[in-house]
Amino acid sequence: MTDTETLSQAKSLQLLIKLLKMTTSSTDGEALAALRAANKTLARLGWDWEKLLHGKVTIVADPFDHINVPPPSASRSYTPTTSPTPPPQPPPWSTPSPPPPPPQRNLYAAHCIHCSTFLIKGQGELTTINGKTKVMCWGAKCPPKPTPAPPPAPPKPTYKPAPKSRYQGISTEDL
Repeated sequence: MTDTETLSQAKSLQLLIKLLKMTTSSTDGEALAALRAANKTLARLGWDWEKLLHGKVTIVADPFDHINVPPPSASRSYTPTTSPTPPPQPPPWSTPSPPPPPPQRNLYAAHCIHCSTFLIKGQGELTTINGKTKVMCWGAKCPPKPTPAPPPAPPKPTYKPAPKSRYQGISTEDL
């Protein structure tokens, strides 16, 4: 066998290995196509699966057959130790987020980020978006200016009627 033939067979074996790995695909069509391509590669080399496996795979005896297994009484008993569970962590303190800064007047000439209207110094407001300061005009083409949400109304008091007296309907004159 020449070096070229050996190299060709080595490349074909590499291709066969890749194709066999592709047969584990979860897509049935890919797995079937890979298996058929592997069959074509074997046929092109003049092999079949039986010849490949008998020629490349060597079955050996169990290497642990000659080792004696100790009897169960001689083996140590293993009692797993449980590690103490750590104490529960206190919940992290949540601090309320600071209110957004008040809008600032535009100090520079720039284009509105929404409608591209050119704004001169003093027009529009500066706003921060993704950490970058941008100019907005709040014009007709722009989204409406956000209004702060009103504070929640205090809960309405609930009045319960006084319990009925067991003396209801009896006047003092009756006594």
